[in-house]
Amino acid sequence: MPKRGERYVVDKRGRKTAVMLDIPTYRALLEHLEDLEDALELDEAVRTAKEFRS
Repeated sequence: MPKRGERYVVDKRGRKTAVMLDIPTYRALLEHLEDLEDALELDEAVRTAKEFRS
């Protein structure tokens, strides 16, 4: 995923403590996370399934 619109929040010593993203990037990250969660749930269902139907 390309970096778009990232800005950092820094403390008094200049260390990065947080990142701010533009809304489109944030939404894309959420969508990607949801897709990954769905894939993990599917993997778990396949792993624990007792039998399959065609």
